[in-house]
Amino acid sequence: MLDFFVAGTASSAATISCIIYHCANQPDTLQAKIYGEIDRVVGSCNTPTWEDHQAMLLYTMAVIWEMQRWKTLNPFNLPRLAEEDVSLNGYRIPKGTVVLANFWAVHFDPKYWKNPEEFDPYRFLTHDESALLSKPEYLLTFSIGKRMCPGELLATVDVFLCVTTLLQKFRVLPEEGTSFSVATDHYTDLLAKRLCFLSRLPE
Repeated sequence: MLDFFVAGTASSAATISCIIYHCANQPDTLQAKIYGEIDRVVGSCNTPTWEDHQAMLLYTMAVIWEMQRWKTLNPFNLPRLAEEDVSLNGYRIPKGTVVLANFWAVHFDPKYWKNPEEFDPYRFLTHDESALLSKPEYLLTFSIGKRMCPGELLATVDVFLCVTTLLQKFRVLPEEGTSFSVATDHYTDLLAKRLCFLSRLPE
């Protein structure tokens, strides 16, 4: 049971941290656009709800999906076991072989993603930004097949509500006198960074 809760919370917490770090690093672009969307759709007094993601919090959802792709926090996920001899793309996989799906390779394959090394939430929006595209089948955040994570919806709701509530209430910046990069590699965002949370609410 403990493993179940750890698996369900650690990845969500890491995703939230990555998004907040990116917002702190880009307060006048990424963070400003998310906040502008929240302010327009939800306002400053109402509490964000999951239903709001369908009521035009489109860019925010696109940022969540893109972060899940760009960071690929679990690049290989859970192992599978071949129950019989299999031939795949000219390769023979004997029965009993442990197989790992390389999600990172899929998330950074230019065959599926234009300029995959770039963090670009707009890839999940229509050209006029009026709608969120259907979630691509090659966005493998929650694994694939029979061992796909059963908590996908719960985790997505958790990340959405945490991010929108935090950014509705606070402007997030690096601690004064400090700076950090969020684009040097795909793992540095897992290291704790000191941030400053400035209230957006009138005193």
